[in-house]
Amino acid sequence: MGSYLRIGIIGAGPSGLALARLLSDKGYDVHVYEAHKRFATKPCGWGFPILDGEETGYSVFSEAIKSSIWRYEGYNVYLDDEMLFHSRNRLLGYIIDKEEFLDRLAQGISIYMDSPAKYNGRGVIRSRGGERRYDAVIIAGGFSSQPK
Repeated sequence: MGSYLRIGIIGAGPSGLALARLLSDKGYDVHVYEAHKRFATKPCGWGFPILDGEETGYSVFSEAIKSSIWRYEGYNVYLDDEMLFHSRNRLLGYIIDKEEFLDRLAQGISIYMDSPAKYNGRGVIRSRGGERRYDAVIIAGGFSSQPK
């Protein structure tokens, strides 16, 4: 596998850009289409859990930690307004600057901002820039892009 494979991704949210980063790091020629003028337009996806498996070696996860603005640690367990258990000192995850995180993931990848795109089948994506053919197309437009 190498740069000879062209991958088109519709959607530059956390899922689309994380996949784009992973594929680009492996040598794929990745092009991402985003309908909005900037990243992080949806007010969700600011939390990032702590990971302890093999996935921590991927650049995607180190970029999330570099984008963190707050660490959340510890937790309380309540039942009927009574605290049954308190844990401190255990890192559970991070609150990240989502726009910075997405900017970091996008580095070095062909991104077409303010470019609503549609998959026409057979590897063809149509956008304002016309039609482009890809070896594979991934639709990562989030909830709003799902069929109604």
